[in-house]
Amino acid sequence: MIFGHKKIVLIAGVFWVLCSLISGFLRNFIALCVLRGLTGIGGAFMVPNSIALLTIEFPPGRMRNITVSMFGAMAPIGAAGGSIIPGFFGQLLPWKWLFFFLYAFDPQKGGAQIN
Repeated sequence: MIFGHKKIVLIAGVFWVLCSLISGFLRNFIALCVLRGLTGIGGAFMVPNSIALLTIEFPPGRMRNITVSMFGAMAPIGAAGGSIIPGFFGQLLPWKWLFFFLYAFDPQKGGAQIN
């Protein structure tokens, strides 16, 4: 059961990153919108499986409560950082480079998944 969640998180993460990478090369607005939608689908598969992995890995108790609360706390932190950091890079580089930035810093494409 846990192997299925890990596999889905890995596949969805790679799908998300590849869609972001391809988005950086597109010149058509419609194609960019379609790829950004597919990127959202990759994220939609990652989030519930990530929380499932956390609740499976940690037995009920204090550590599980801490990990699930930290997972929930990262959404507003990511929203704030996701506005500030790309805004900074958007001032220095063309906007398409933000898609390449996502590709460069994703650990899943480099095989950093723990077995």
